[in-house]
Amino acid sequence: MVCSFCRSHILESGNTWGYHHYDVSRFKQSLQEECSLCTRLSDDLKATSDSEHNLNTSAEPDSWLDPWLGKDSSQDAVYRWTLRNASAVTRESKDMVVLRFRPNLGTDPAQQMQNNKRLRLPDRAFYFLHEEEDVQGDQKGDATDSRLRPELGRIPHAHQLGGRTDSNGAWAQMSSWMDNCLKHHPNCARKHSERDFVPTRLVDVGPHNGKWPPDTVRVVVTEERHKHSPYVTLSHCWGKDPFVNLVEDNFDEFTTSGVSWEQIKSNQNFVDAILVARKLKTRFIWIDSLCIIQEPRFDTEAERLTFEKNKKRKGDSDFSKEGKTMHKVYRNSYLNISAAASPDKNGGLFKARDYDDLRRIIPEQYVPRKSTVLFKNHKWRAVADKIYEEGLLNKILYTRGWVFQERMLSPRLLHFSTNQIFWECSTITAPESIPTGLPLPLDAPVAAPDRQWRLRLQQAALSVRSIGDSSIETFWRIAVRAYTSCDLGQEKDKLIAIWGVAKLVRDALREDFAAGLWSLGLVEQLCWRVANDRAQRPPALAAFPSWSWMSVRGAIEPASRIGNPPRVWEIEGVDGKEPQFELRERVSLDTVVGKGPTWKEELANMTNRMADMEEHMGAHITAEYKSKSRDAPPELVCPEISIKGHVMKGSLKKCEGTSGWDLAIDLPNEQVVWMEAFPDVRPSVDDLECEFVVLAVSCSLYLEGLDKDELDCLEDDEISEVEYAGTGILVEKVEGSMYKRTGALRFEGISNESWEGLRESCCGRETEGEGAHALEDGIQILLC
Repeated sequence: MVCSFCRSHILESGNTWGYHHYDVSRFKQSLQEECSLCTRLSDDLKATSDSEHNLNTSAEPDSWLDPWLGKDSSQDAVYRWTLRNASAVTRESKDMVVLRFRPNLGTDPAQQMQNNKRLRLPDRAFYFLHEEEDVQGDQKGDATDSRLRPELGRIPHAHQLGGRTDSNGAWAQMSSWMDNCLKHHPNCARKHSERDFVPTRLVDVGPHNGKWPPDTVRVVVTEERHKHSPYVTLSHCWGKDPFVNLVEDNFDEFTTSGVSWEQIKSNQNFVDAILVARKLKTRFIWIDSLCIIQEPRFDTEAERLTFEKNKKRKGDSDFSKEGKTMHKVYRNSYLNISAAASPDKNGGLFKARDYDDLRRIIPEQYVPRKSTVLFKNHKWRAVADKIYEEGLLNKILYTRGWVFQERMLSPRLLHFSTNQIFWECSTITAPESIPTGLPLPLDAPVAAPDRQWRLRLQQAALSVRSIGDSSIETFWRIAVRAYTSCDLGQEKDKLIAIWGVAKLVRDALREDFAAGLWSLGLVEQLCWRVANDRAQRPPALAAFPSWSWMSVRGAIEPASRIGNPPRVWEIEGVDGKEPQFELRERVSLDTVVGKGPTWKEELANMTNRMADMEEHMGAHITAEYKSKSRDAPPELVCPEISIKGHVMKGSLKKCEGTSGWDLAIDLPNEQVVWMEAFPDVRPSVDDLECEFVVLAVSCSLYLEGLDKDELDCLEDDEISEVEYAGTGILVEKVEGSMYKRTGALRFEGISNESWEGLRESCCGRETEGEGAHALEDGIQILLC
């Protein structure tokens, strides 16, 4: 419900802004009235209190609210609200009113300092969507049903959802989503060339109407026998405690007599997932630990060493072989079952939910007591923001690096979260509480882009046609950001964990991929940076070269391959060509005829090439390879990239009041050039002497359409207005000409005078007859 305070002081006040509760006793009264707006705000306040360990131990209910509020004036209010009509951004021009709460920091500077902890509170929005009639609707949640409201569709009652996520209502909703997708979502149908793929092994869970629980389930080797059998997959957190695995010693038993139910019960996620598969009438399920032969657990170090010795003699492990086709496993599945809120084997899929849980997730109905300008006298539903992010993406499973490709490549997903189930496919994203799909303001920020890429990854091949020149580039950068923000159980598996997505992008771009970077535009990509100062370089990642973001544990911000502004100079290889990495096996690049003047032009050329190929090949694009191992992650011949450039010196200095760093370079003319620096690992001291290499440079005058000949004809007063920008990397000498990358840098707004000083500093001489320093000269630098 909506409490009397929120009705009279906000929704029906006639005002467009104001303050929420500043009297703690009235706030508590609203909570007792079960106000959905006040409850959501109090949840945020309590979460912030918990994070600060600032809990009041009083036995009085909601006593933790006391430190947040006063009793005197609006300045004591924690939140300031605004109310506006936002129908212009909704579907079919339907009415929508947005109520937004932001932390109230006050206007007095002293008070703002005192209210500093309020900065940690999130903004909170509620979207009021017009409810023309209380439609009960059909129970299938069919978004194509014309009787349903386009904004929300059918909203279930609490009793329909039930007290658990495996209630009768929940099972009916799961079946409805699946049936509706198969019958009414043409975009969700598999269109790619690998759709007949079946994993090497599957678990046969028995007929859907068979005995429950079964005595055994059996691991089957598919080969030709089960070539076209539909199957579901399971995404789950392993945790630390052991549970049933497929190993060499039990392989014959599991594939003949089967896995006993007692063994399956060692992992509650398996029990629940097998039940879901049966309920959805699917005979087979793929579970990683039962379909890939795992390494055994060792009681002693001697046992482990003996195993490693025997493994080397036998060749690649089963995981190495199966990991190469992991992307196919998920891409060709019928559905992915996600144990989103289960931290380990004991969590399971299904959760209990009480009355408080249900009233937090079901959109609140609001009927004004009187007609107002915004709400008139209609019925409305109040939907809290961030349902998708907080209800799903923040759950423990999605902190795992492996799950990124599992979520992006699976055509359909059932996410079992804390208090409700979520459905995702290429057409809709829907929680149980809004079964026909999230309304536009909740859908657009995150869920809709995810669906767009899921759709494209299910098509015959990625295409940049119709969405924009840099769409594949954008997708890859988003993918790297999301993937590196997750944890990976085994650091050594870092490449395989993102390879499923990388392979599809590689086939679309028709270029080589190695250690997280692409062959074209490699110079710009070397300037990736860490997203915060918490990154590390653990020993487990030492196998990756330092120029690769895969050598770092932490969130990564990839560099765009499109220089902005367009580059007038880039560093070259020692052979005068664009620097490259060397692979054992390469993609055939016969159709790629060099790089355009700028990467934006090159991406436009790529768009045209791919569009022509789609038109003549029926939207089926595949890259050609010099070997047959298309599914294997590429291997570097050597970890070094050879470039020709100048190694310069500077000082890393901590930015006051922030976590950032600057690079200061002293010039011969006694000036100092400042660049923004991003150390890969936080330096232990301030004012640290370091070395760096400039990789790419832009000149602002080129934006006015001047070419190099025209630039040479400019007068001195015009030259003085030139500004330079660019990128580079921090380096550390290993030995000889060998350097490792230690960070990234960028600069802009550098004057012509400062730029000349920088060139003099790095090059040390002028070229004969030109009066300019030879930036193109340099020494060989091997980045390792």
